[in-house]
Amino acid sequence: MPRLQLSLACWDYDRTRALADGSVRPEGIDLIYHELLVEETFFRMLRNREFDAAEMSLSSYCVSLMREDPAFIAIPVFPSRFFRHSSSLRRAAFARRKSSPARESASRSTR
Repeated sequence: MPRLQLSLACWDYDRTRALADGSVRPEGIDLIYHELLVEETFFRMLRNREFDAAEMSLSSYCVSLMREDPAFIAIPVFPSRFFRHSSSLRRAAFARRKSSPARESASRSTR
């Protein structure tokens, strides 16, 4: 029986590296692994549907469902295992506020 040829576009995650280097081979599948930056993967998949499977942001997927004929089916696989909304990044220049006497007093009492 011939093997199914599938293309997958994904970033270089530690959890997908074995697929990329061929040390893990899906049974019955000839996998063509495209290691791309996340933004490029999203763009190429959403715009041109270039791959059989690709990682995609949840927001991009939800927006694609609003089309007359949705092109994608979500598979709940999370290669990065990092929920980006669980943390925030701030630059020090924007994070600082002038201290007020009340703030400083509250700050000292919680130390």
